[in-house]
Amino acid sequence: MVETAATGAQAVNKAILIAPDAVVIDADAPEAEEAAARLKRSLVTRRIPLVQLTDATTANDAANVPTSSSYEARLPRDCDPEELLATIRRIRAGRRAD
Repeated sequence: MVETAATGAQAVNKAILIAPDAVVIDADAPEAEEAAARLKRSLVTRRIPLVQLTDATTANDAANVPTSSSYEARLPRDCDPEELLATIRRIRAGRRAD
């Protein structure tokens, strides 16, 4: 299931309520950085993987976009949906291995 939110505050509230497998945040979304920081501070959501979508044109470029350390991965906004899913799966597999 995919849920959407118009603002960072809405994203945080939804994540607290439904505990998703991952949260994908557009770098240009209202309150994006604040939402990511809040999600990582919350006991309920801090272990949920965060993926940031950026204007970068490649995954390599996206990985080098300056941003907060709240995100486990950064991808170009127009990435293939399968690439996004594969990235989320890799992050979650790594968390289980901890």
